[in-house]
Amino acid sequence: MGLCRLLRKNSQTRKRRASNTQRTFQWPWSSKLSGPKEQGKRIMKLTLSILPQKYAVCRLDPNGHIPHWALIGDDFVSLTRTRSELSIVCLQENVPPETKAERGWRCAKVEGPFDFSVAGVHVSLAIPLADANISILAFATYDTDHLLIQEKDLERAIRVLEQSGHRIRR
Repeated sequence: MGLCRLLRKNSQTRKRRASNTQRTFQWPWSSKLSGPKEQGKRIMKLTLSILPQKYAVCRLDPNGHIPHWALIGDDFVSLTRTRSELSIVCLQENVPPETKAERGWRCAKVEGPFDFSVAGVHVSLAIPLADANISILAFATYDTDHLLIQEKDLERAIRVLEQSGHRIRR
């Protein structure tokens, strides 16, 4: 291969690489959901209720007992134990100040129930919120899903979900 040909090929490769790095970020699933036909099949229109209380996400010792304060309240409590932690989501007002916790979460309950064979509930909510850079913590129960949204992001999250076709009850 001649020197001119080698330089030209090398230059074309650099231009191609440069044009590839200038693309804007796109979620891997966005292209799959861009067309109206695909959106109708993949994105479900759901009804959510915003629970009135504030919640905290607590981290406790994995070998510890479940404290009584974690179980007070009847709207939503979640307990998850792994080898490294006991994670509790409960009413913020019940959490002692010395407990390691992230406070200031609000809970959106998806109206269900949903059969276990129903696919797309979580993704229908997570994609628009992720595209709006709104972080969530998602929990599934036997009947339905719950989303924890930071209180500072709640109004924006409601707008995003409504613009995506979901119905929000306060």
